[in-house]
Amino acid sequence: MSEDIFSDQNASTSSRAPKPTSLLVFKRFINRTAENHVDATGVFSPECYEEWLKTRQKIPKRPEESFRRALTAHVRGSDNRSPFTMEEESALLDILRNTNAFAS
Repeated sequence: MSEDIFSDQNASTSSRAPKPTSLLVFKRFINRTAENHVDATGVFSPECYEEWLKTRQKIPKRPEESFRRALTAHVRGSDNRSPFTMEEESALLDILRNTNAFAS
């Protein structure tokens, strides 16, 4: 009987889908136009930030800073993070260099 309880626990925990990674969240907010131009402005939207925050196991003490660091680490490909494609990286860097992208 205890085996049934144990297998039920495994079934309920294994049926949970893993949360998407930061990179997947960021990529959801990158769009391509009909001319195949990459538009990365959505990555800097409140919607992207909120979706990214929902994927965290524990809310960071400084969530805005953590979001910025996660994004820039993926742009750089540092800490063994998967980088963006060259086109995505270029679009993100244009925004990061030309504006205060993280301003409220």
